[in-house]
Amino acid sequence: MHRRRTKPIDLMLIMMFSISLFFILTTCMYGKNIELISTLSNRFYSDNALQFWVQRSNYDVDILYSMLPNDTILYNNLSSDGKDIRGVLFRGNVNKPQISEGRFFKEEDFQNNMRLAVVGCDVELNIRNDGQKYILYNNKEYDVIGIIQYNMPTKLDRTVLITSTDENLESSNEFIIDGPEIKGIYDFLANESVFGEIIAKECDNFNILRLIDRNNNAKFLALFFIIALLINCLLILMFWVKSKENEIIIKKQNGFLSWQVLYDLEKEVIVRYIISSVLGILGLLGINVVFKYELLSLTEIIAIFWGIMLFYACFAILLAWPLTKGGRVS
Repeated sequence: MHRRRTKPIDLMLIMMFSISLFFILTTCMYGKNIELISTLSNRFYSDNALQFWVQRSNYDVDILYSMLPNDTILYNNLSSDGKDIRGVLFRGNVNKPQISEGRFFKEEDFQNNMRLAVVGCDVELNIRNDGQKYILYNNKEYDVIGIIQYNMPTKLDRTVLITSTDENLESSNEFIIDGPEIKGIYDFLANESVFGEIIAKECDNFNILRLIDRNNNAKFLALFFIIALLINCLLILMFWVKSKENEIIIKKQNGFLSWQVLYDLEKEVIVRYIISSVLGILGLLGINVVFKYELLSLTEIIAIFWGIMLFYACFAILLAWPLTKGGRVS
């Protein structure tokens, strides 16, 4: 039985298919994780966050809570001895860290002036006889109600967040306020009845994406690279279809209908694409083992898989259709 040999053009086609799919998947995964990476690399502060210092030392949590803009969070920097400790007070829907165990704060916790804590997964905890975990701050116990943990190492792994109380508000004169409406933040700080005179500045943004992706150049380069890869794939696919010219002509001379010839050709394209897809997806999983990004969902991967496959299949038909109209074996 005649065994069909694998030609170099077949191997090249599979290689280019797999490389293009790999880069398309990793670029989509990068886009899905870019906001999370940006926030985590900046200690969970957004680009709107403002850092400010005050001279007053007596505050009432209830008054601060009532005047805080909606969907805004106020941090009180309580860090000491190199430990990241922050008081937390918020209203409305705010960006919350990923909790692997327990829960994050609720607004009722502030209204009831409760001493609670949400801590990173690497923070050492104390345990009472009843099994309740807690941390100590200024010799006061804060019950731990939630553990922060992501599927990648972050600065939040060693962070301690505690509910802002009248007591810990007086422990520091440094605050950070964060929310989606920058105007509401400025209006809140401009109200001297809240904090009095303040000194404010934008938070130092240690976002690593600013270092590797200035002006979004990396995203444009990635898009350009993907387009270049797709064009190379189409060129190789064109040479691959051209290499099938004699086979197509012989099939036509032996009574094959045009749709039968194209059907056989499409099967070969799809088989090579499926092989390359397996390689591309394995490469994506390998990247995730190193960087621990949030993977694309199965639905997203399937949609990308089918979209690219239909793109290649349609292009192959356009290339092969003129060859089914006749010709001579060369």
